Amino acid sequence: MHKTDRTLYLLCGIPYSGKSTFAGKDPVLSGLPCLSSDAIILAKAEQQGTTYDRIFFESIKDAEKTFQKQVTVHFEAGKSFIIDRTNGNPDTRRKLCQTAREYDFRTVCIYFEPPSDDEIRKRIATRKNQTLSLQRVLSFKNSFVLPTLDEGFDAYFVVR
Repeated sequence: MHKTDRTLYLLCGIPYSGKSTFAGKDPVLSGLPCLSSDAIILAKAEQQGTTYDRIFFESIKDAEKTFQKQVTVHFEAGKSFIIDRTNGNPDTRRKLCQTAREYDFRTVCIYFEPPSDDEIRKRIATRKNQTLSLQRVLSFKNSFVLPTLDEGFDAYFVVR
């Protein structure tokens, strides 16, 4: 049992599954800091007057480093926060759960079931400045490993 109400909310799901939309609208999550390597790249693109798609490959390594630093800063601050990423790898999720325990945080996994292929197409079409091809998203869908409580989560919810 945790002595505090510090919680890491780990959003898991393929791209276009609704993670960011949910985080922005959910009454519990909407007021929390939300960490995302995509947000780092989007901010850099905006600063440079270009698009996410144009700078993604040249920016992803630096964005990942910045993201990892942000995660550490938020754990050290001792306040609840969100990680909004695909988080499709059980080893990555286990490490985050372990780190959360070291900082005396609860870890809540919120898994987003993938939408239909037709819905993914629609969502891709509506996104400006940040797109993945349908083929790439379906590749994520086929390789995604479902999270389980065995990875160390204190709670696990599914969004359909």
